[in-house]
Amino acid sequence: MERLKDVGDRIGALDDRVAAIEHELHPNSGSSLRDTVDRVDARTAHLDKGP
Repeated sequence: MERLKDVGDRIGALDDRVAAIEHELHPNSGSSLRDTVDRVDARTAHLDKGP
C-alpha cells in the first residue's frame, strides 16, 4: 500500500511540473516564455526582409 502512495505522490509531482511547463507556453501579460519568444520574434522580423 505504501508503494501505491509513493507512485501517487510521484505522479502528483510530475503533474505539477507539467502544469508549470504548460503555463510557460501560453501568453500571460508578458512574463511567460511564450511572451518572450513573441517579443524576440517581433524585434527580429525585419531581419528576414533583407535590404
